[in-house]
Amino acid sequence: MTSNTKRVQFSGEVELISTFANEDYDRTAQKVAKLTYHDMFELLTLKSEFRRQMEELQNEQLANSEDSDEESNNSTTEEEEEEEVSKSTTGCEELQNITSCNDLCV
Repeated sequence: MTSNTKRVQFSGEVELISTFANEDYDRTAQKVAKLTYHDMFELLTLKSEFRRQMEELQNEQLANSEDSDEESNNSTTEEEEEEEVSKSTTGCEELQNITSCNDLCV
């Protein structure tokens, strides 16, 4: 035999599991509702709020850890400040670009 042959081996143990009969359980697919402009706006607003809340929590944790380290590192670098500003503007940009979702929404 060559080394390129492939083999498959099945387990000899068979486990039977009971489930609902077709008469007892409806398995037909449901139609998916399309997102409206209002739905998309609400989702992006929530996403922006969650991001803002997470940033606030992270900033609080960072401030608490800095306070516990005897305030040895009080100054922030310019790069950190620019990063914070860019994070806070991404949520706003998403909300401003909400009109682009008109192509996707009904």
